[in-house]
Amino acid sequence: MSICFAFITNGKADELVARGIESIIQQNLSDCEIMVVGNTSLKHPKVNFIPFDETTRNSWITRKKNLVAETSQKDVLVIMHDYFGLTKEWTEERVRHLVDSDWEVAVTSIRNPDGNRYRDWLLWPFNHRFLRIPFVYTLGNLLPYTVDDLTDFMYINGSLMIVRRKFLLDNPLDESRGWGEGEDVEWSIRLRDHWKVRFFESLTISCLKQKNTAFRKIDPISLVLIRFYAQIYRNVPLRLRNKLKIPYN
Repeated sequence: MSICFAFITNGKADELVARGIESIIQQNLSDCEIMVVGNTSLKHPKVNFIPFDETTRNSWITRKKNLVAETSQKDVLVIMHDYFGLTKEWTEERVRHLVDSDWEVAVTSIRNPDGNRYRDWLLWPFNHRFLRIPFVYTLGNLLPYTVDDLTDFMYINGSLMIVRRKFLLDNPLDESRGWGEGEDVEWSIRLRDHWKVRFFESLTISCLKQKNTAFRKIDPISLVLIRFYAQIYRNVPLRLRNKLKIPYN
């Protein structure tokens, strides 16, 4: 088993990062690396701290996340913002199953302190011209965990990326973007026609503070509509697919 848990921080959430670190250590996982990228006053013998010059560019999280892949030698990277922690579900057996399974990008459930879902299994179809009508544009983005046939219309929430190291090295985040500049949407749109995504229902990540989900659960009619459009889109020749899309800036 080979896995790295990396926290992305700017030094303003040391208490939460410390709790996140402790949640990993408590699981007593083998062949596990813990990393913190960004300025912090924390010290821990079991953590690899990667300092970062925050004055280079404000909120340059794309560089920090790419740096995780460049620094770690572990096969699986769990790259988290500084308000996440593991649940007790992250047992040796379940983590080994995660590491040994066939995927390039993985997703787990994310839960707020109130028990509700945060931004985990997400639909983002809004760069498709025919899905930008008001009825669809206001739909909720939270997909049922049982829906696994729309991964080419999904996006990965940048606050929690579970990715093969090789995949991220081959497909780095766009470092011209920073936090809040749609870096996760751009990365997802660029890769999702061919990535291999898998949801692991036995694993959950906890938000250590209440976060605004912003997205609602998708309604059944919208789900049927998008599945219908997806079948049409997939049968369009590759050279013509871009005509159905709006460039994401």
